[in-house]
Amino acid sequence: MRAACSAAGSLFIVNDHLDVALLAGAGGVHLGAGAPSLEAARRVAGPDLLIGASASTLPAARAALAAGADYLGAGPAFPTPLKPAKPVLGAAGVAAIARAMPAPGLYYRVYGKYAGRGETQFSDGRSGANDWRMTQGGMRLDWDGATGSRLTLQGDIYDGHIGQPTAADIRTSGGNALVRWTRTFSNESELTVQGYYDRTYRRIPGTFAEDLESHDVELQHRLASGGRHDWIWGLGYRFIDDQQHNDYPLLAFLPAHVRREWFNVFAQDEITLPDDRWHLTLGAKLEHNDYTGFEFQPSVRVAWLVSRNQTAWAAISRAVRTPSRIDGEFFSPRDPPFSTLQGNPNFDSEKLVAWELGYRVQPQPQLSLSLALFHHDYDRLRSIERVNPATPLPLFLGNLQEGSSEGVELTADYHATAAWRLRAGFTWMDLDLRNKTGSTAAPATHTDAEAQFSFRSMLDLPGDFEWDVTYRHVARIVSQDVPAYGEIDTRLGWAPAPGWDVSIVGQNLLHDRHAEFNPRASRQLIARGVYLRITCRH
Repeated sequence: MRAACSAAGSLFIVNDHLDVALLAGAGGVHLGAGAPSLEAARRVAGPDLLIGASASTLPAARAALAAGADYLGAGPAFPTPLKPAKPVLGAAGVAAIARAMPAPGLYYRVYGKYAGRGETQFSDGRSGANDWRMTQGGMRLDWDGATGSRLTLQGDIYDGHIGQPTAADIRTSGGNALVRWTRTFSNESELTVQGYYDRTYRRIPGTFAEDLESHDVELQHRLASGGRHDWIWGLGYRFIDDQQHNDYPLLAFLPAHVRREWFNVFAQDEITLPDDRWHLTLGAKLEHNDYTGFEFQPSVRVAWLVSRNQTAWAAISRAVRTPSRIDGEFFSPRDPPFSTLQGNPNFDSEKLVAWELGYRVQPQPQLSLSLALFHHDYDRLRSIERVNPATPLPLFLGNLQEGSSEGVELTADYHATAAWRLRAGFTWMDLDLRNKTGSTAAPATHTDAEAQFSFRSMLDLPGDFEWDVTYRHVARIVSQDVPAYGEIDTRLGWAPAPGWDVSIVGQNLLHDRHAEFNPRASRQLIARGVYLRITCRH
């Protein structure tokens, strides 16, 4: 589908389903009633995906623009039985919304927010002493030239504090900046160059403190050729400067100050086969890092348009998690002879081979169903090994664990009416981890629930009100003896004016407190919460 749109000089945009848009490599997603909010979609998709919204009134159009919509779909222009509750705009209404759209030029956004959360409790009633507060602000500047060039500048700064039971608060602060230039040469060719800088400062009194700077540069070129090939290729470079202070005797990262580099080159070709019903996507990424040298990550995906309302797909890919400082340069205590934990300079990348099958059908215009099956093979996973098999200490981090997982994901999406949307999802996964021959680690376990179920209702009410209700059920975590639980979250929202949103949100309403993770001795309970949220955008 994407290749066909590219060959026709059109943009491929997926309706409602952000996950499908990201999976398919679409150029954008259109968010209708019941889809994720513009803010939530932007957080998940990042800055590059085009995100549009529907508007049936001029105030709704202005509110969507204030929330960050890249484009608007205005309608219905004429009466339609599919949307009987929507006001009919007519030619004059569509023209009014068109006049409200910004012209090419310079635009900016500025934001600030504060968030805080009270402490949790242990199962015996003791305070978890882990309350936190975070202040964050940022800006974004966009220039859209009339000659096909676009420039984006954006940045964020933040500062936060997290409580600890036996020491002063954890301090975390930092900031980031991004610059991206895009040049569209034609419908078949587009070049993007992006630079990113991030600085993070963390201090955990009694444990460790760190100053980390990251620099990233990426070049990406999209080129469509011959009507059946849609190429994307590019280069990337990353550099980090990490300074560990090693102020406390508990642990150390050695050496304390390091500089590391990553280089990568990647390419992907989406091929539309002659009958236009089969699409083959071939991709690969070659990366070099300072820990393990070169790593190769290929992928193959094929999609079959079975009929107008049915699609099947299959994929196989290889991925790696390259080592970080904690894998090979982490020691405890800080000073020799490192009697608890010793670094391992020979730590290798963790490896994954993923096999996936999927099927999606839309038996009715209001109903869509999807099924995904997966099998994953893991090798050289991180394990905690003994330096001397005959003694329990010291330990080191090795790669002597392997395993596999298989599972199924089911989703259903139903538009009961133009104003009421229902969504359900079920996930089941069987994860089997085991130690390899020669390992001295404890028996391998995992801390994942085997099954999860969710059901969500999203209802648009008269008077610019919205009411969302979500129920989720999570199965028991056997290894930690965490019981299964079910909870309900709800939100009642009101848009009194363009750019304003007032919401009352209730979370975990079925129980005063419930457990979600950790063994019983260290388990902290998640409490019921009700809060008021007021958002203003101009």
